[in-house]
Amino acid sequence: MDRDSTSRTWRIGFALFFGMAIMFAFLNSRIEYVLDATGMSGRDLVEEHAAEVKDATQGGEVKLEMPTRPYLWNGGMVSLRNSGQVKVDGKVRDWKLQAGALYTPDARNSSAFASVWFHTMFDDDNFYIFARVRDTRPKNATVVLKDPAHFPYLEVNLKTDQPVAIRCWNNGHVDGVMQLYYYSPARFPRPDQEGPGKDELFEEDELRYRVDGRDLGGQMKIADHDDNAGYDVECAIPWKALCIDVAKAPKAGDVANVLFGARLSQVKRLGYLVKTLNDKEPLTPLHFLDYTPPASFPVLFNTDGKTVKAFRTYIDAKQHRLMVDVDKTTSVFKVHNTRLFIPPPTRKMAIDGGRGDWNPNASLFLAERANELGRAHLRLLTCADDEKIYFWARVFDPAPGMPEDRVSIYLKTDKAHEIRSTAKELTLDGKPIADEGAQLKANIWPLGYGYQMEFSVPWSVLTVDGKKPTASIPCMVECQFNPQWVLRGVFPYELAEPDPKDPSTWGEAVFTDVSPTTPLPIPTMTGDVVCYDVDPANPMKISFPRGKGVARSPRATENTMLDILPGKSWINGEPDGWELKTGQFICSDVGILRNSSSAWVHGMYDQENLYFLFEIKDSSPLEYETGKMTGNDFVRISLRTDQFAYITQCIHRETGKIKTNVKVRPFVKGKRNAGKLRTVIPEGIYGVAKRFADGTG
Repeated sequence: MDRDSTSRTWRIGFALFFGMAIMFAFLNSRIEYVLDATGMSGRDLVEEHAAEVKDATQGGEVKLEMPTRPYLWNGGMVSLRNSGQVKVDGKVRDWKLQAGALYTPDARNSSAFASVWFHTMFDDDNFYIFARVRDTRPKNATVVLKDPAHFPYLEVNLKTDQPVAIRCWNNGHVDGVMQLYYYSPARFPRPDQEGPGKDELFEEDELRYRVDGRDLGGQMKIADHDDNAGYDVECAIPWKALCIDVAKAPKAGDVANVLFGARLSQVKRLGYLVKTLNDKEPLTPLHFLDYTPPASFPVLFNTDGKTVKAFRTYIDAKQHRLMVDVDKTTSVFKVHNTRLFIPPPTRKMAIDGGRGDWNPNASLFLAERANELGRAHLRLLTCADDEKIYFWARVFDPAPGMPEDRVSIYLKTDKAHEIRSTAKELTLDGKPIADEGAQLKANIWPLGYGYQMEFSVPWSVLTVDGKKPTASIPCMVECQFNPQWVLRGVFPYELAEPDPKDPSTWGEAVFTDVSPTTPLPIPTMTGDVVCYDVDPANPMKISFPRGKGVARSPRATENTMLDILPGKSWINGEPDGWELKTGQFICSDVGILRNSSSAWVHGMYDQENLYFLFEIKDSSPLEYETGKMTGNDFVRISLRTDQFAYITQCIHRETGKIKTNVKVRPFVKGKRNAGKLRTVIPEGIYGVAKRFADGTG
């Protein structure tokens, strides 16, 4: 084989390998979307209704407050008494789930595939922990014997008369690994002496020892979830292992300090982990209660141990505002309407699957969460003339193509009917109606994110006299995404869910004589960091007030231009002096990561300098320690003037100073990648970094 043939063979092999790697990465990134589409909640064993919870000691009713940040946190925790029913087997059946804390990167979006529910109980002998972990890749790739610093783990930091960290992780075995970390030198001898933990010094200035929890009488079991997208962890740790003096172990009515934390496979870290535990650390109070609340707390809650403050939210479909009310049982952030308006067509309707002959102003929007427009939703247009009723449905589905995917319109004329449309068939009450004059045209989106359908049904098969109704009739809309996930809309507010078999639980289909000339409002959510609106004519388009970013739902933001305004920055790490009217928003998933892994970029210029401001949201930043930028968080600006310049900066952990690296390459018009990169010593480049006060970036 000659040299050219060998070279060609290597090039073909490399191209095949590279293509397979890209396909694997793409499929792997889709896992979380498929899991989210299943509708499985990390709170599936707790009632989903907002019950009236009373404090048995105070007799006070629930007080409601809105959460103030998307990253869920709790200002107080409750530990319930174990009445002897808990058996450490990894099963939830013997646990009281009336109290707990949910940790997730985004409480509104990520609980189904990236979250941890923590629960605790206590008795005279042990402290019990139950954690329900949702993680798309829960198993460690390598069995970790000592410390899983870069692998998924759970951590409970408890301070009684001494601070102790309880760290657990799933090593692929049912027993898992549980280790206790002691920060107090009173527990063990110093590292230079004999004794447990002799070689387990972690930080230069810390006395932190690691001991296997089972050696001190601890118990632990792990049970994988059936869908392989998470696992449950159950632990029992004796008070004698947690307290220097067992007589000082917390009892009912006492308060200890606690911090929960976790690391999942697709997120760096959840919760607020602490480097050291001492009297100066801001820990969360853990209240040990001798009674059990009579009903489950709502999904989001905060407590100070005496008065339960519950979060319960719903969307007012009339005003399209986020409301809070304990009496409402509508699912959290769910969007639905009580009426479906059906105007006359504005032109002759052609069933071609397109929207060119439709009035986009008369629409129904149905979503599980108001601010999750790019995840899973239905947009429905409808109109009717004297012969037929017409529908156009756009379904955004993270995992389309399942046999159960459908849109159903329930109408009650002389009797109740179900008009069911899939991408392949249109039926009425379970029977095909193509021969009756019904029409269907469906288009599957080429990127696989959903589909849209246009269909019509003649009144001759819906009413006895074959005429269009003149008054309002009962109506309900249903969209199914997979075997477990069904969204229903058009039903009364006071109902949690309508019954497809009971028209008395449906809303109304209102036939109007005039087609609306202005768009009906679509619910919008104002995020704590990013405010975005939805184009009513195109729900797939998300506009950002401070820039020209367009979200490619359901994933990343795509920017084509960065406007740089004239001005001067004093480089003090603060946004003062900056006009934040322009800028670009960078995020790999607007729906999930905008408040935990995203950045705003702004630019200014004067006669001497070019200025950039980065506002970075990162719950667990990795600053460099060794001076190398590889493997650390950084920002990079690539510019082309009369040469190519690549400016990379990252922050030193201890000094807070920014290290800058600049590489340049000559630019020759008409020649790609002309010249070689060379590193230059930064001259006149200066930067200052400051952390957000809340520690989120």
